[in-house]
Amino acid sequence: MDDHDDKPDRHHDIAWWLLWAAIAVLGIVGLSSFFRAATSEPVQEAAAGGATMVSTVHIAEG
Repeated sequence: MDDHDDKPDRHHDIAWWLLWAAIAVLGIVGLSSFFRAATSEPVQEAAAGGATMVSTVHIAEG
């Protein structure tokens, strides 16, 4: 009987962990894309995926 009572709690905990993990991933992706857009000067390169190259060059030069 303990095993049967234990299962819903375990699934509930897993669901909460997955929810918080998804929120954290979305937050990190949103912040990184925001900083990437803020640090890249040419918007066309940022749209083409060159934002990481531009930001790393700025970091290396600075």
